[in-house]
Amino acid sequence: MPPDSRPRRTDRNGVQSIEVGLELFRHLALKGRPLGLSELATGVGMHRSKAHRYLVSLMHCGFVRQVEDGRYDLGPFILDLAIASFARQSPLQRAAPVALQLAREFDETCFIAVWGTRGPTMIRLCPPRRQVAISIAEGTVFSVHTSATGRLFAAYLPAAQVAAVQGRGEDEPAASGHELYTAGEHQALLAEIRSRGLSVVRGDNVAGINALAAPMFDAQGRIALSLTVVGAERTLDVSYEGSTARRLSAAAREVSAQLGFAGPAGV
Repeated sequence: MPPDSRPRRTDRNGVQSIEVGLELFRHLALKGRPLGLSELATGVGMHRSKAHRYLVSLMHCGFVRQVEDGRYDLGPFILDLAIASFARQSPLQRAAPVALQLAREFDETCFIAVWGTRGPTMIRLCPPRRQVAISIAEGTVFSVHTSATGRLFAAYLPAAQVAAVQGRGEDEPAASGHELYTAGEHQALLAEIRSRGLSVVRGDNVAGINALAAPMFDAQGRIALSLTVVGAERTLDVSYEGSTARRLSAAAREVSAQLGFAGPAGV
């Protein structure tokens, strides 16, 4: 939550210690990286010993964890909290049944991802009926260079927003499989994704694994979610003209329309 969106105080009575503890947690969450005790305490104007007591309680509740070097980071409960929050929002409610239906139709793994604080993040997984050897889970963060889902978001989001989670300059070359490709080649790849309305990988992220991803847009024409199907190259056809690509695109357009998007496909 950005600083200017903090709820305004009212004259209702509250529990001050909870507000103080959550302010400490909020400072940690918005920094986007692990912080040491001194940095955390200084950031909220609190004595180290007092900050430590609050952090211990936050760790007990799963909001905070301590990493190997002693600094503090977001805890395991945050993923559950984020998924629960997204589940209450209309885009995921609209898209989840579609992803489940596609998983059954294709008999392949389908999932929904959103752009999170660390990049493209899976928030709903729909496995096929048959047993597969693909090991991914809700909360997985995908590469913006080598994954179909990550490339899709990179194609439709502002370059500065994407670069902010990459830890590199926008003009630096990006990894593609075992190679490096130039900024120009990278931009050409993103342009093709926008032109076709689909992102395709053929073993780029994991050898022998193919994937197709399609964007779902909100009423303002912004990418809200990605809809991705992933499977072994021997079973999943990812050609642009194939039936899987056509069905995935149609499903993504259907969800986009339900979200109020009125633009042409692939925009």
